Amino acid sequence: MTWNEDRITLLLREVGDEPPRGPRVDLLGALREGRRRRRRHRTAVVGGAALATVLVVGAIPLILRPAPPVVPPAASPPTACDVASLPLPEGADGGAVSGGDRTGRWLIGSAARRGSPQQTAVLWHDDRVTELPGALRHGVAAAVNSAGTVVGTADDRAYVVRDGRVERLPGGDGLRPTAVDDAGRVVGERQQPVGRRTRPVPVLWASPTSEPGDLALPGVGWEGTAIGIAEDGTVIGVVSAGGLDLVDGYGPNLNRGYRWRPDGTGEFLPMPATAGDGAGGFWPRSVGGTWVLGHTPREQPRELYAPALLDLRTDAFVAPPAIAGFGPVSVNSRGWTVGTYGRMEAGQIGGALLTDAGLLRLPDPVPGAGLRHPVPGVVSDDGRVIAGEQLADTDADPSAVGRPIRWLCR
Repeated sequence: MTWNEDRITLLLREVGDEPPRGPRVDLLGALREGRRRRRRHRTAVVGGAALATVLVVGAIPLILRPAPPVVPPAASPPTACDVASLPLPEGADGGAVSGGDRTGRWLIGSAARRGSPQQTAVLWHDDRVTELPGALRHGVAAAVNSAGTVVGTADDRAYVVRDGRVERLPGGDGLRPTAVDDAGRVVGERQQPVGRRTRPVPVLWASPTSEPGDLALPGVGWEGTAIGIAEDGTVIGVVSAGGLDLVDGYGPNLNRGYRWRPDGTGEFLPMPATAGDGAGGFWPRSVGGTWVLGHTPREQPRELYAPALLDLRTDAFVAPPAIAGFGPVSVNSRGWTVGTYGRMEAGQIGGALLTDAGLLRLPDPVPGAGLRHPVPGVVSDDGRVIAGEQLADTDADPSAVGRPIRWLCR
């Protein structure tokens, strides 16, 4: 679900945590890759004409048939969970889960060897792990759907993996996919040359074989990225008139949540009433069904961001229960959220699932040398599968790597 690493660091501080470190893909690992590329592109002179020959340049009206509603299987909230490590490829010492499909049967992430900066992108299907093929093997897996279709990025190029085969997504270089739905639609961003720099422009592939089309921005000079696809095919993203790399700067034209409906029209997402005087930001980071989880700035400086949960069916924000120390990071189609719970100073950081029945503390994984607390970041539609990472304790051992973990709940 989640791309600015500095913002993620601040969000983790809100629950007293520290940002993940070490050779791993974080819970928004695919987004970090895009941030790195934006820096590289913006410091180089890019020839606009050369890139324009392979990229879609104008904002194209995209009229798509809405996807049939996905009805979550009937299930009551889970009451107990078991946790275990996920399998790793031969030769790997650790890794992390960075995404999953709505069923929880497909998970994506990375594997790494101790002391090595190189990562291998991997795919888990139930209890089996495979390395992604071709160029994506050492790239970043961004998203997976319930058919096991994976999209990702490697060497500034966008790829799709279907039935064990890797192919380039159409559109040339400078493209970064961020999500794929069960209908095969893919969203992300492309880099558009603007003088001596580039800016991100949100794009949509109607299918893995279609050319990407720009999603219309609010006005001249705006930029943005698409982060997810809602149940009816609505695309959710973030737009800005002042640059998406800003660490601070919520305001009327900065870092606004945005949606593109299936008929191609776009509009700002509503703003939470909790944004505070003069604040103008809602930063979506996860999309599940008709729900969007994001953050908005708080009025008090110590509490930098507050979670905000938007129901797209009503355009109303649902006030989360006042649970101190719970920091949600992902939402499913029921509006249930998963994240971290506790305070670092108390030494009790762990994972938790918030459902209609309340907060369920997730059991801690078995302790291990060079490992710290768990961070869940993926939750299935029925809440029965939760996945994430047990962080590496790089303070004690700089060569340590994290451990991919999964909770099976009942």
